[in-house]
Amino acid sequence: MAKMARAVKRHVGKVVRRGRARWPTFVERIEAVRRWCWVAAQKRVLFRPPKHGRRVNVGAGRWYVRGWETVDYYVPSPYADVRLDLRDRPVLPYADGSCGVIYCSHVLEHLPDVSVRHALAEFARVLEPGGVVRLVVPDMDRAFAAYRDRDDDFFDHGGVRCVGPTIEAKLVNFFASYRLDDYSGGPELSPDVVRAQLDSLDKHAFVAWCVAQIPSDASYLGHVNGFDHERLARMGRDVGLCLDRSSYRGSAVPEMRGPTFDNRPRVSLYMEGHPA
Repeated sequence: MAKMARAVKRHVGKVVRRGRARWPTFVERIEAVRRWCWVAAQKRVLFRPPKHGRRVNVGAGRWYVRGWETVDYYVPSPYADVRLDLRDRPVLPYADGSCGVIYCSHVLEHLPDVSVRHALAEFARVLEPGGVVRLVVPDMDRAFAAYRDRDDDFFDHGGVRCVGPTIEAKLVNFFASYRLDDYSGGPELSPDVVRAQLDSLDKHAFVAWCVAQIPSDASYLGHVNGFDHERLARMGRDVGLCLDRSSYRGSAVPEMRGPTFDNRPRVSLYMEGHPA
C-alpha cells in the first residue's frame, strides 16, 4: 500500500506540473488515483504479458495499450514496467528471442551514437526470428528542407518545437537541445556562424557540430543526435537489424497502424525491420 501511495502521489504531482500552476482539485486527484489503479490492475492482474512474443514500447512515457510492456526512465510504475536510462547502455531484461514486436518512437535522438548502437543491438538480441522493430525519429532531411524553404511553421508547430529568434537558431535546436538554469532550448549562436557551418559541412557533420555547442555544464540534455534513413539503416545493419523506410501508420503490424502509435508525421522518419 505504501508503494502504491508513493506512486499515486508522483502521478498527481505530474498532473500539476504538466497542466497548470495550481493544486489539482479533489476530482482531479480522484481521477489520478482511479487511472493509476486501472492501469496497475490491467497490467499486473487482468492482462499479464506473455513470456514469449512480447510486445514492448521502449521510451513509452505515460502510455498504456493492453498486452504491451513499457520501458521508460522518466515515468513511475505502473506506466513503466521497466525503468532504464538508455543513455547508460543497459541490458534489456528480456531473454534472447523473447519479443515479437518492439516500438520505439522519438527516443534515439536523445542518445549519443554509442548508446544508439547498444539499444539497436539489444533490440536485435531480444527479437524472435521474424519479429518486428519499428523506429520513429525526427527526420533530418525534412528539417534541412524546411530551413531551405524558410518554413518557420515546421519548427514552431511541426511536432518538435524549436525555439530561437531566427530560423538558423531553430534548425540548430532541432538537433541539439538542453536545459541550463532558467534557459531551455538550443545552443545560442549567431545566424552568420550557423550559415558558415552549413556551407562548409555535410549534413551529418553539421548535426555533430550543433551537438558539440551544448554547454558542458548543462543540467539536462534533450536532442543530441540526428538521422536520415540511410544512417539509421546502416547503424541497424551493423548490429544485426534489417531496417527499411516505412511511412506514417504504415507498419506491417496492423496494431501499430492505430492512433496510439505513430504521431508527428510532419517531422518524423519511420523505419521498420527485423533481425537479420
